[in-house]
Amino acid sequence: MTSAPLEGKLEEHDLASILEPLRSQRKTGVLIIRRDRAEKRLYFKAGSLIFASSSLLDERLGDILLREGKITQLQHDRSAELIKQGMRQGRALIEIGALTPKELWWSVQHQLKEIFYSLLTWDHGTHTFSEGELRTNENIVIDLDVPQLLLEGIRRLREPGVLRRRFPPADCTFLQTRLGLDEKVSLEPYEKHILHLVDGSRPTTEICTRSEIGEFETLKVLYALESIGFIRRRQREDAPPPPRREATPVEEQVDLRQILQTFNDAYGFLYKYMLREIGPIAENVLNKYLNDIRNNQEALFKNVKLRKDGSLDLEVLQKNLSSLKPEARRETLIGGLNEFFYAELLAIKKTLGPEHESSVLKSLQELHLNP
Repeated sequence: MTSAPLEGKLEEHDLASILEPLRSQRKTGVLIIRRDRAEKRLYFKAGSLIFASSSLLDERLGDILLREGKITQLQHDRSAELIKQGMRQGRALIEIGALTPKELWWSVQHQLKEIFYSLLTWDHGTHTFSEGELRTNENIVIDLDVPQLLLEGIRRLREPGVLRRRFPPADCTFLQTRLGLDEKVSLEPYEKHILHLVDGSRPTTEICTRSEIGEFETLKVLYALESIGFIRRRQREDAPPPPRREATPVEEQVDLRQILQTFNDAYGFLYKYMLREIGPIAENVLNKYLNDIRNNQEALFKNVKLRKDGSLDLEVLQKNLSSLKPEARRETLIGGLNEFFYAELLAIKKTLGPEHESSVLKSLQELHLNP
């Protein structure tokens, strides 16, 4: 992905390429994007997004909160009357008791994200960046990291037509770059799976074939990884990729065991969380999900049981892997362990509620236990 000029057309560059130089060069200023009669503004300070505005009525703070059920129609109308008297909407919503100060800051951040995410679907229009001191006329500003926002926005995209125009060509080959963003960007396990398949020599078609998540989702992840700078397209001037070397049996065993241990650390945390919340029944709940997966993936999970600490038996899993073809072992293992990881998250969501699922995911990230 090449950086876009600071002024141009969306038909020629998508939002990710427009934002790349603003982030990498730590620009301060405002990016104005127009399509038909709509105008949206993204405000940056030292490369971070701090505020956003939109001319669309349904993207006003009050309208977003009303649409999502955060405030009532009566509260919306009362705040509108105060706005006519010169009060800012955020303060008006606090004055009438519709929001607490903490909720206001969350709401402004939510509005900013919604405006940003909507721009990812725009495929025509113009963009202009004006560098210089910011004049947002807003007292509430947020500091958001652009790569993480891009990743979250692309995850939300569901329009096949929008996405397919941005997917890499079938013969495209990628290199991993990372660009020092690892600590700021949190990848899901399935995204790490695709990132691992990028080795500088595999074309897109081969990555899709080896992927465990299907062609469309694999291409979507590759587009996302390229957009946030974790990978880039190989150029002619790049050094040729090193020749592939098959791992020795000892190297393969160590690699697979490390993968197993990474997932087991996460499984152990999730089990302890459920045990704390619902007691010994947690073991029965998780064993039910493990049995379901065993029925679908018997080759990998045959005779595999949940141990007393919530982890899976490493020795049995490795024994099962030894019966598979060497070239299929790693992908099969990651795919199966991912499936059980998401099954455990589903168990937490169904048993305890979605807020608990969000809580454990946040804790896994903070403890660096996300597989």
